[in-house]
Amino acid sequence: MAEEEKVMTMLDWIDTTDILLKFREKKILTDSGKISHKQAVEKTENEYEKFRII
Repeated sequence: MAEEEKVMTMLDWIDTTDILLKFREKKILTDSGKISHKQAVEKTENEYEKFRII
């Protein structure tokens, strides 16, 4: 979009991303989900720990 000098708002990017996901037949999250930020951070840290070089 930058090469075409098209101004994009965040809402434009959200809509464009949704269109791409629908085209690829992916599910689109329409709400805040079921996992809290704290749970997500804990999960991430646990996953990274599996691959961390000591």
